[in-house]
Amino acid sequence: MTLGKQVEDGIHSVPAKMNTQAGKYTLNGWGQTEADFAFFDLAQDKVELKSDGWRTEKIAHDPNVYEWWYFDIHNHDGTVITGVLSPQTAMGRVPRFGTPRAMSRIDVNRNNVQSLAIETFPLDQFTAATDSCDVRSGGLTMRGDFTELRIRGKVKDHEIDVVFRQTAMPLRVGNGYVFLGSTDTFQGWFNAFPSATATGHVIMGEETIEIDGVGYHDHNYGNVPIAEGYRGWFWARPSFERYTTLAIECQNGERFGGGVGAVALGLRQSDEEGALARHNIG
Repeated sequence: MTLGKQVEDGIHSVPAKMNTQAGKYTLNGWGQTEADFAFFDLAQDKVELKSDGWRTEKIAHDPNVYEWWYFDIHNHDGTVITGVLSPQTAMGRVPRFGTPRAMSRIDVNRNNVQSLAIETFPLDQFTAATDSCDVRSGGLTMRGDFTELRIRGKVKDHEIDVVFRQTAMPLRVGNGYVFLGSTDTFQGWFNAFPSATATGHVIMGEETIEIDGVGYHDHNYGNVPIAEGYRGWFWARPSFERYTTLAIECQNGERFGGGVGAVALGLRQSDEEGALARHNIG
């Protein structure tokens, strides 16, 4: 298995009872059918690098569309760093109004003090590949494959240069999309780095923080405001010994049936031989 190219084991199927079949497509649940995968030009038997590419590039002009690439780092000294790159500022919370702008953000929580840096930019300062994770929003970049990811750049007085190295494996639930009501409306989620080593440094003003911790990166996208698509969600990822566990439960909005799609998955980290494995625990 070559994580840098594709992953054949990181696919999680949702029990059929969670989904409603409407013809050949799955509605109000994670896509499972051949047609669901074909609709988004995705393979059923492997996770491709384009799952972490710009998934809404062709419809980015739609004011209801959102997409963002998220990362966080839990450092050895207790510092927590989070960040976002997005071609939108509203991040799916409401339809966009006015002139569209892109956004980058770095948030540092250190010694119980939070420091937030956020900038918005004209859309011509946002670029992203559609075939892999290669994103630039203003002065912040995120580039890599499923083995290694580099996050580098500056947001105001916050600078980062950190490398993630995969210790679990990417997770795509079904095809990574939920059709809400019809194939015209969807929301999606892809987890490229459930757990990774994180090394490098973060500069916050005049302070340099050496990074030696645990990294995480996922990716959200959709074409309906989140408040309409979901009534709420639960998301957790406890880690212990050699295992990373992901749990997510999303409750669809009333307009889309209010059903619940749940995932609980154990992802084993590399063993001494470097093997990676996935263990479904629910």
